[in-house]
Amino acid sequence: MYCQIAMNKPFVIINVTKNRYKKLFIDDILYFKADRSYCIIKTLEEEFVLTRPLKDVSSDLGSDIFIKVNRSYIVNINNCIELKIGFNPELVLCNKEVIKPREGVLNELVLYFNLKTKV
Repeated sequence: MYCQIAMNKPFVIINVTKNRYKKLFIDDILYFKADRSYCIIKTLEEEFVLTRPLKDVSSDLGSDIFIKVNRSYIVNINNCIELKIGFNPELVLCNKEVIKPREGVLNELVLYFNLKTKV
């Protein structure tokens, strides 16, 4: 997987099968999810499995719109629509999936949502 830019829209190229590659625009990616030594890429329409661990994928991204919200998820912050802070924090994505962020990343999410509170 590697990042490129075409027509001012950044994208990644992933290997879908042995001889098939797919271009995914960064804006379309909801999250990357760790699954042992694999990584799942979730978009609104599709889900892809990479044979690489999440830590390798995160080093290739090099984009400031992705935030590692816990051990298993790197989310596209532009696709986050709701944040619940407090005792049981939750991050809701535009497809209505809920992800539990770790405590250390909450302040960064609060800044993104332009909240006047501190966590």
